[in-house]
Amino acid sequence: MMLKYLMASKFCVFTRPMLTQHIVAIVTIIALITGVAWTRRAPVTTLSTEITHQVKPGGQIIERAVIEKNRDDCTVEVAPDLYDSQGTQFKMKVNTVSISEKGEASVARPYAVPYGVAWGSASLIVTRTYYCWPLYSLWPMKKVHPPLRFEILPP
Repeated sequence: MMLKYLMASKFCVFTRPMLTQHIVAIVTIIALITGVAWTRRAPVTTLSTEITHQVKPGGQIIERAVIEKNRDDCTVEVAPDLYDSQGTQFKMKVNTVSISEKGEASVARPYAVPYGVAWGSASLIVTRTYYCWPLYSLWPMKKVHPPLRFEILPP
């Protein structure tokens, strides 16, 4: 009975003008999602990385990298964490850097090793957070790099 009533009424979801509106809406949504996904590509590609192999407490380790800058409108927040041979985490100074131009570049970043670290094998894990255009202030891109291993020598 209810089905017969619905079929007799003018209840129809897709009339000819509405079908066109639905298609335009779907194409617009797909274009927006594609645009956001495309602009979230990694602003920097790391080609190679190396680190100072040995350091004493109070000294500096230097991370050297060859990178490919894919975008030039980003700010990068570099947050390094040092883990000593006992697994103790040392949060190090956070640096903010801007990406100025596209292309390949060689960068070197020094990090001060705290005096309280245990001797032996240690690792540096660097987290980089990319802020590229105003939308990414709300939704930044975060990349945690693999650990860079080195040795802390006795003073």
